[in-house]
Amino acid sequence: MAQADPSQSTGSDTGTNPAEGFGLFKVDLADHLDVSTIQRLSTLLGLKPGEIDSINRSKAPGLEMVNLLDERGFITPTDIRDL
Repeated sequence: MAQADPSQSTGSDTGTNPAEGFGLFKVDLADHLDVSTIQRLSTLLGLKPGEIDSINRSKAPGLEMVNLLDERGFITPTDIRDL
């Protein structure tokens, strides 16, 4: 995965509390998820066809995928290693 541009804030250097920083991280991550990446993640995570359809129909599929990663515990405010 590409490294973040040092000029882009991740929340960790702004005095933001961890929950706010994690929210910013999720939004940034969602912005980087294109359709092909979402498809690959869906396959790797073994998502059901209905889940994939729901993500694809969403107005913000990247954010939908990131929220699913959060709900399933693949990412947490203190750990993204499973990603």
